[in-house]
Amino acid sequence: MYRIVQITDLHIGSEGECPADVDVRGNLVAVLEAVRGENPDLLVVSGDLSYRDGDEDAYRFVRGKLDSFAGRRADAVPYHLIAGNHDLSRNLAAAFGLGADLHAEELYYAIDATKPDGPVVEAGAPARLPRLLFLDSARGTVSDAQLAWLEREVAELNGSSRSAIVFIHHPPILCNCLFMDTHYPFRRGDDLVPLLASLSGLKAIFCGHYHADAVAALPGRPEVNVHVTPALWFQIDRSASELVISDRRPGYRVIDTDGGSVTSVVRYVQVTPK
Repeated sequence: MYRIVQITDLHIGSEGECPADVDVRGNLVAVLEAVRGENPDLLVVSGDLSYRDGDEDAYRFVRGKLDSFAGRRADAVPYHLIAGNHDLSRNLAAAFGLGADLHAEELYYAIDATKPDGPVVEAGAPARLPRLLFLDSARGTVSDAQLAWLEREVAELNGSSRSAIVFIHHPPILCNCLFMDTHYPFRRGDDLVPLLASLSGLKAIFCGHYHADAVAALPGRPEVNVHVTPALWFQIDRSASELVISDRRPGYRVIDTDGGSVTSVVRYVQVTPK
């Protein structure tokens, strides 16, 4: 079994700053401490690392905490990141040394899920663990170039019968979160969703952005769920037409996969107010 922990919507402000009276820096520290106990094989940070767009100081702070988290285990936990609408992809790529994956102003890439002690796969045999696709929706949409790249990935994966998991900051479909669905939806679902649905080995899509725990089926693929993961900042009342904070506990998602199936659970962390 391969375990991924997803955290999202950190919204890290300046040192000492507490946006909406939330100690966002303290939340990150507390959540990483909780995540350590999950024994993940990979940590995914799915966007909105900064409170202000592309704040380089926020990225330095987050990188320091993530590097410390990874380095405190004998079997270091790698982490991967994508950008959200509060990020600037080029600044994020520069801060985390991801320049090779920056395409114009978008940060997107794919990796193979691997375990250091995993079984050896013979040449030509299908890999057991999934391909992980990281998309960039920082602008609330995706470019033609990113769609063309994804189309090539889909064709290659379909040809090899590989399974796949997708991470993207914005849910590509509406997810029954009234305020966010109305005011801040993804803007190119008509192009992205059919392409994702054409990926035969797609097992799940994991997102952030909505500050809620929500799930919806991908159109055309009812067996594939789009999962929205709670934020590290605060949670939003899904039924409210205006912005209403429903919970100030930060949350994260634990994802388990054996390549053939994917399960996940959301956990919340009780943080003592500063």
